[in-house]
Amino acid sequence: MTNTAELDDRKNGSSNKNKITAMDHAALARNCPRLKACLYESYRLANEATSIRYVEKDITRDPSVYPDPDRFMPDRFLKEVEVVDEEDGEKKKLVAEYGNAEATG
Repeated sequence: MTNTAELDDRKNGSSNKNKITAMDHAALARNCPRLKACLYESYRLANEATSIRYVEKDITRDPSVYPDPDRFMPDRFLKEVEVVDEEDGEKKKLVAEYGNAEATG
């Protein structure tokens, strides 16, 4: 099916693609550290108009706490962990989270 035909089908409601009807948010939080890091980074960059917190001193934009504070960098909430595969003995890098819900591997 061409892209144009697929778009026409979707406009008419006759798409044969599977539809997402439910989502396991807890599994996403456990298994997608980059998605969670993007969420944390967007919380950190929330502008004053949408913020509902009272902050006497804004540390989320303090360069001594967050290097390059005005840049969107979700990787700042991730770290790489080197592990050794038990089956083949190769070293591999995994992505883990910082914070209270840190992944243990």
